[in-house]
Amino acid sequence: MKQSNSNKTIYVSIISIILTTILNYTALYFYNQYQLDEIRKENIKLAKIEYIDKQLDEFYVPLKIKLLESERHWLNVKKEYRDGSIYSDFAKGIDNNDTKRWQIYMLKVFQPIHIAISGLLSKRNLALNKKEIQEKLDTLTQHIAHYQVIFTYWNEKNKTQNFAKVHFPSNLILFVQQDIENLKNKKQNLLRK
Repeated sequence: MKQSNSNKTIYVSIISIILTTILNYTALYFYNQYQLDEIRKENIKLAKIEYIDKQLDEFYVPLKIKLLESERHWLNVKKEYRDGSIYSDFAKGIDNNDTKRWQIYMLKVFQPIHIAISGLLSKRNLALNKKEIQEKLDTLTQHIAHYQVIFTYWNEKNKTQNFAKVHFPSNLILFVQQDIENLKNKKQNLLRK
């Protein structure tokens, strides 16, 4: 009988060791899975933050700077004309000197801005995929393309056309600023997690 108790004790000890080992490995496995999941979540969060930084640094902030520069120059141009509208002044008929001044201003001031904005528009895949901003960027692309054609005509000494058929998109800067704020808020929310 004593031997049988002794055998039972040995069996219980062996089973205990096996169960403890299985539980230990199981617990270790699930802990490692938890750790990996936490690392994956952190990596996803960091990737999202990195992408937001890329959107801001490579597209939105440089675009905002160029749009503000363009707006500042445009307001200066408008001050030089009677009604504050160069279009109405041209429609009423302005002299040849004003036309030449406009063309020089476009080539020296706005063309470099257009070139810089065109470079940024090549990165428009970084823009938020919202209908309003995409439509404004389409209009801006068309506006710049029209002026590129006009500049080509001017280089060929055909200076009869002075304005793009597609006007600069109104309120684009507001949409850009709104997207910048949205991205900054999204980044802050990610950093808080």
